[in-house]
Amino acid sequence: MYPSILPRTLLKILIAACVLVGALGTVRAATYTDSGSLGAYGSRTYRALIEANTDVTVTVTSDGFFGMRIYTPTGVEIGTGYYNLSGGPNVIATFRATEYGQFQFDYNSGEGRRINFNVVIEYTAGAPDQDNDRIPDSQDNCPTVLNPAQVDNDNDGLGDACDPTPYGDFDSDGIDNMVDNCYYTANSDQADSDGDRVGNVCDNCASRSNSDQANDDGDTMGNVCDPFPLDRLNDVDGDTISGHIDNCPLVSNIDQANTDGDSLGNVCDPTPNGDTDNDTIDNLADNCPGVANTDQANTDGDALGNLCDPTPNGDTDNDTIDNLTDNCPTVANTDQANTDGDALGNLCDPTPNGDADNDTIDNLTDNCPTVANTDQANTDGDAL
Repeated sequence: MYPSILPRTLLKILIAACVLVGALGTVRAATYTDSGSLGAYGSRTYRALIEANTDVTVTVTSDGFFGMRIYTPTGVEIGTGYYNLSGGPNVIATFRATEYGQFQFDYNSGEGRRINFNVVIEYTAGAPDQDNDRIPDSQDNCPTVLNPAQVDNDNDGLGDACDPTPYGDFDSDGIDNMVDNCYYTANSDQADSDGDRVGNVCDNCASRSNSDQANDDGDTMGNVCDPFPLDRLNDVDGDTISGHIDNCPLVSNIDQANTDGDSLGNVCDPTPNGDTDNDTIDNLADNCPGVANTDQANTDGDALGNLCDPTPNGDTDNDTIDNLTDNCPTVANTDQANTDGDALGNLCDPTPNGDADNDTIDNLTDNCPTVANTDQANTDGDAL
């Protein structure tokens, strides 16, 4: 028998807690003792309150086979079971407690008879915890301020309980984002002349209240103080017409004259009178306003360009026949009659009926049409 083991019906729990306070903070330690007996193949459960982040040692003395399973406060088993064959005291388990709460120790006997046991559970917390929130200083995001929940809204590594700007400080001006009236622009004075809760340094209308900061044209002025709220350039040409409706936003034209009715006013329209054929030449200057001819080629130099001129090479005799094709370019002959079929029309051909013998005498008047006789000598005065 073991003189230190008590009868089964007697449970003796000895809790010895010591608190050491030093420069690094509070250090906790405690010891639980459970003594008794188990019947043949019997079992029993014991619970002990253990601090988080502590080192736990389990020592057993028994006069027979004594087994144990250990569970965390959330029911996770530690290890795969521990045992003491006989005798002791023997250390059967050591582990690191990462949770705070009631740990469960399930005993069981491996003997077909009653056995006696004595269990000693000890834990020591060597990690400093200055604020006693059961979070070691090395892991605590506020080591000197109690904050067991470790809430850190801005995820900056400093818990809300000790963070002067728990919701962040985007502009680093020392003002928390939740209350900063310009959280992207530093303004530690938080000046707000118009009282719209938007600081002067980031207010697009610092002299007029506009908490919504509406700015339709996306310039630097909010709608309430922008004389041209829909014109990003704010009437850059100074003609008092807002750019979004100005038909010449970059050229002053108060009258907005627009002869051709397109989207551009006359003063900035390269074709103010229109460009019917889309050749970039204004209709008034285009020598072919209905036919695209960007080069404005005009061989005969008249009012019409080649592409729309029926006589692009001129019409000297005004008979509507182009000089290059007119068989009498200097004598009007619209019908282009040409009896002998040569290069000249009848009206300008000295031999309109032909000159078979090439003696410059027309066949109809030549007294020898097949024999050249330019002098037309005829002694007897007959037809030949």
